[in-house]
Amino acid sequence: VFTCVSNLKPGKGHSYLLSAFENLYKKNPSVTLLLVGSGKLKKELLEQVNLYSSRKNIYFLGKRNDIPNILAATDIFILPTLGEGMSNALLEAMVAGLPCITSDIDVNKELITHKENGWLFKNKNTEDLTKALEELSANKELQKQLGNSAKEYVQNFHSPEVVAQKWVKLLQSI
Repeated sequence: VFTCVSNLKPGKGHSYLLSAFENLYKKNPSVTLLLVGSGKLKKELLEQVNLYSSRKNIYFLGKRNDIPNILAATDIFILPTLGEGMSNALLEAMVAGLPCITSDIDVNKELITHKENGWLFKNKNTEDLTKALEELSANKELQKQLGNSAKEYVQNFHSPEVVAQKWVKLLQSI
C-alpha cells in the first residue's frame, strides 16, 4: 500500500505519481495507491486514472481527519511535490516510521538523505519515480531500515522538544 497525503492542486506532482504507479501496477497488480487530500485537480486526476489499468487500485480518499490510521495501514509513503516549504505530511510519515519516497527538491533534501532515511527521485521524472516504487516495494528489509532511520531522524532533529530547545536558545541569544 502506497499513500500520498497532499492537496490535489498544481505543483504537487500527482500526475507523475499516477503515471509511475501505472507502470508499477503493470508489473505488480497487487499494489494499491491511496491519495489523501482534496483540491481543484481531482477531476483532472480522475480522468487520468480512468485511462489506466490500475484504476481499481487507486483510491481518492478526500480530506481526512484520521491520517495516523491511514499511515498505519501504509507500507510506503510518497510525496511527489514539485516544490514547497518543509512538508508536515512528510515529517508525519517519517515519524510514523514509514519509508518515504519524495522528489529531490532542496527542502526535501534537508530531511531525506537518499537511501539512508528515505528515497529521493528526480523531480518531474516519471521513470525515476517508477524505479523508486519498484525497487523499494521489492525490498522489505530496505523499507524497514529507511522507516526506522526516518523515525530516528525526526525524533533527533524535529521533535517538539528539540524544536522548543532551539527556540529557547534563539530567544536567549537575542
